[in-house]
Amino acid sequence: MVRRRRAMKEKSHHRKSLPFLLHPSPLTGENRVRVTPAPHFSKPPVVPANRFFSLFTFNFLLFTSRRRAAFTLVELLLALTISSIILVGAAMMTWTLTAYHYSGEAAVQLATQGRFGLMNLRRDVRAAQALALTPAGSLAVWFGDTKNTGTVDLTQFAFYYFQASDHTLRRLTYSAATANFGPPCPSAFAAPLAAFDSGSYLTSAGGLVVSNQVVCHNVDAVTFAANHPAGQAETVEYFLQLSSPENIVNATGNPVNLNLYGSATMRAPTYAYGFTPQS
Repeated sequence: MVRRRRAMKEKSHHRKSLPFLLHPSPLTGENRVRVTPAPHFSKPPVVPANRFFSLFTFNFLLFTSRRRAAFTLVELLLALTISSIILVGAAMMTWTLTAYHYSGEAAVQLATQGRFGLMNLRRDVRAAQALALTPAGSLAVWFGDTKNTGTVDLTQFAFYYFQASDHTLRRLTYSAATANFGPPCPSAFAAPLAAFDSGSYLTSAGGLVVSNQVVCHNVDAVTFAANHPAGQAETVEYFLQLSSPENIVNATGNPVNLNLYGSATMRAPTYAYGFTPQS
């Protein structure tokens, strides 16, 4: 009885604040209670059919007329413009970096070829006993009377000249010769130098065995300079202008140019036979 009275008091205390009432459960016993709807919520309000239809129609129209979130035409155009600018900038940067990469690679290739040619030229000049320039501007290096024949012949020379047909710097030497040009002296150089410029000694004609070696490719121009005439020059200066004949940088059409300067001096010039080398 005490428990039931206590439960009734709790039910009457919370009746005003709760939308549900607490009653003893006849099925589970007095120790448990079940929740039942309050009297004012026990029966849902009855809505007439026409009123229900009107309410459904109003909710549908309200839902369909509600503004949906989307981009306007101006916003789309602005986004497309900004995206296009970013993509074009990225493409231009990629193209520029690629062009610089290929240009640097082409310059390295040209520099390697030029150093190889100048290394051969410097080696011959240091080993020479006399230097001379042909009337056409080629370089003639005389290694001396190595066979002690007492004469000057073409086997004692190495000629460096520019061949414009294939843009190369060439080194021309002879391993056998049938003609000689008199005893060693500066004046004996005149005949072979003039014959070399005329082209008569560029082939194997006349019993000559020619070795025509390419020492540098991609050459546009070669210039040799000596401060003194034949037999008196001890130092020679040279200038090589290199250029890539093909399009090294893809789709740009820009060749790569490189200029190389240098000089070389004979280490043991001869002072015999009337030679008076001067630096």
